[in-house]
Amino acid sequence: MTLNNYISVRPAEYEDIDAILRIAENNCFNPWNRRQFETEIGQDYSHLYFAEIDGKPAGFIDMHIVSLDAHINEIAVAKDYRGRGAGRKLVQSCTERAEKAGCAEITLECRKANSNALSFYKALGFSDTGVRRRFYSFPEDDAVIMSMELREGKF
Repeated sequence: MTLNNYISVRPAEYEDIDAILRIAENNCFNPWNRRQFETEIGQDYSHLYFAEIDGKPAGFIDMHIVSLDAHINEIAVAKDYRGRGAGRKLVQSCTERAEKAGCAEITLECRKANSNALSFYKALGFSDTGVRRRFYSFPEDDAVIMSMELREGKF
């Protein structure tokens, strides 16, 4: 397996939902269901992106933009494709969209126990801005609130 694979990121379509569900079910503590993902497609405020590596499903990200507030709701990269750039390109797609919409920052929550994800977000330029106690359940965990200032050309 080489690290020079072609990564494509595009807005998700209904035809991508089965692949997105498989990724979510295998990589998220409390994965969204089909209806939740289907509802995201076509909403003005919602931006669901789908990543492929060499034409194979690799990950997804969901972001909402409401009143110039950009928030990443969900992101997952399939275990076989981690460390190959798909996560970075997914976040980049969201930051570019948020910048075009005029947002000054982008926020997210991350499980406090998920040290790999926290390190990933920090490497991309996110900073800790607070904690939401017992935000997550199954298993219960605090959420670290993270934000990143947006400016053109960050990635």
